[in-house]
Amino acid sequence: MPSFVATPFLLIWYLWMVPASQQALLTLGIDTIGSGTFSIITRIALLIIVTSATIVGVAYFLAYRNPIDFNLSHAMAVLLLALIATGAGEYSREMLRKPYVIGSWMYSNGVRAPYVARINQEGYLAHTNWVWNGPDSSYSRGEAIFRGECGSCHTLGGYRPLKSLLAGRDRANIGSFITMLHEYKADSPYRKFMPPMVGTRQDVDDLSGYLNDQVNPPQKPIQTAQK
Repeated sequence: MPSFVATPFLLIWYLWMVPASQQALLTLGIDTIGSGTFSIITRIALLIIVTSATIVGVAYFLAYRNPIDFNLSHAMAVLLLALIATGAGEYSREMLRKPYVIGSWMYSNGVRAPYVARINQEGYLAHTNWVWNGPDSSYSRGEAIFRGECGSCHTLGGYRPLKSLLAGRDRANIGSFITMLHEYKADSPYRKFMPPMVGTRQDVDDLSGYLNDQVNPPQKPIQTAQK
C-alpha cells in the first residue's frame, strides 16, 4: 500500500526529470488528442491511468467496503490489472529514453554518443565485438553491422521486423534510408527514437546491401524441362 500511494508522486518526479527532447514524445500525443492522433506513449499512458483507477475502485468498493464479496476472481482481476499497469509503465519508460539507453551518453544499440565521429572515421567493425571470423565479404560485414547496430531493437522477421518495415523498397531506396540515418540531420523524424547509423561509407553500403538481400532475395533461375 505505501508504494501504491507513493507511485503518483514518484511518477511526477520521474516525468520532471525526463529531458525536454524526450518529453516531446509525451506532448505530441496530448497536443493532438482533439484530432484523434495518439502517439504510442499517449496510448500507454492512458492504459496506465485506466488500469490504476480500476484497481483503486476494486480495492475500495470490494476489498475494503465489502470484503465478504471479494473472492478469488476479483483478486486475480486485480493481479492482472496490476501486471498490465506495470508492463505499460515499463514500456513507456523504454520508449521515453529512446534513442538512448543512458541519456545523452549511450544509444540503445550500445554506441556511445561521444565516439560517433571516431567510429564514422575508423569504421564500425573496428569498435564492436560483432566481428565476422569467416571469409570477408560485403554480405558478412553487413550482417555483423546489422547485429551490432540494429539487433537491439529489430529482427529480420520477428519483433519489429525489418523485412516488413522495408518491404517494397529497392536497393537504392534502402540505401537512401540508411544514408539518412547515417547523416542524422536535425530535422530527421527518426532522431526522436532511433540512434544514428555509425560507420564509414563502406559500412553504409555493406548494411544496405545486406538488408536488400533480406528484403529482396535474389531470384533463383527457373529451370525449364528439356525435351
